[in-house]
Amino acid sequence: MSAQPASVPRRDLAGWLGAEIGVDSRRLRTLDPDLVGVIARHIGALCERADALGDHVTIDELTGAVTRAAGERALGVEVSRAVRAGEPLALALLALEEPEPVGDTDAQATGDQIMVQLVSSLRKHLRAYDLVIRWGERELLCVLPLSDLIGADRVLKEIGVEFARSTLRCFRGGIAELAPGDTPLELVQRAEGAAAAARIRSRVRLRRPRLASQQRPAATVLLVEDDAEIREMYAMRLRQAGYHTLAVGDGEKALKSAAQLEPDLILLDLQLPFLDGETMLLRLRADAHLRRIPVVVISNLVDDPAVAQRLRALGAIDCVLKSGLTPGALAEAIPGWLTSVYAWAPG
Repeated sequence: MSAQPASVPRRDLAGWLGAEIGVDSRRLRTLDPDLVGVIARHIGALCERADALGDHVTIDELTGAVTRAAGERALGVEVSRAVRAGEPLALALLALEEPEPVGDTDAQATGDQIMVQLVSSLRKHLRAYDLVIRWGERELLCVLPLSDLIGADRVLKEIGVEFARSTLRCFRGGIAELAPGDTPLELVQRAEGAAAAARIRSRVRLRRPRLASQQRPAATVLLVEDDAEIREMYAMRLRQAGYHTLAVGDGEKALKSAAQLEPDLILLDLQLPFLDGETMLLRLRADAHLRRIPVVVISNLVDDPAVAQRLRALGAIDCVLKSGLTPGALAEAIPGWLTSVYAWAPG
């Protein structure tokens, strides 16, 4: 880049600007000199910023993913854009499962190779504008604009299945969806929390993909619903789908059942006798053992965006409108909720 505008005489600004932007300076000389000066200063500032960014490495040499420093800046830009446009944005923190140790050098080399393959697999299946950031030695952060929690989970599950089949390895992870008022740091922290829950609760060990005849142990679901007819209708369908299901009708009993059973998933109504659903959610999150259990709120009250936002802030992984939710639709949604906290691996 040539000399900065501050060192260029006023009479030569049109010539400097024309050289920088590839426009005949004679055309610029017909403009108001003050306007040319303002444009030149802005262009100069942008050029300085570009030069400064050029001094930083933006691509990880090993994997080809974006570096963490560059990724943090890009995440801030994407969050700001999503907020301005009122569009969804999802964040997924992925951690590669470590192999059984063979030797320090062998394990490191193998891990590096698998990280390269994982980034390649993500780039192959994600969209051109999705970001893949190397967040840690064995961690990647995926920034997924225009994606919600369920959509992001569906895509990553598909990638996880293919990745495990081709490499005999798997990755675990957690997803967070941008909520009103979220900062980039808060969004990352929620993704890290979901990933930590996956790490704690993961039942997937390093292994070859199972044959179709080999079944994953059925998940246990705690269904909390005060309407007896709806409760029984949902519970019957979940049992038919193969889930171990305990259905209870009040908040106090549900909290005790959660402590005794430690289910894989809690489906929680809000309007409950003895202990309302929101208070139950607060108590679950305050308990060191129970806070890791994923909770999905099913209530017509979540039609109010402020209510849904508050519940997500309290730790609910999803909020679903009860009206129109059929037992079949509920059963079909459960695998997605479970895989948002379990490792992605062949089913």
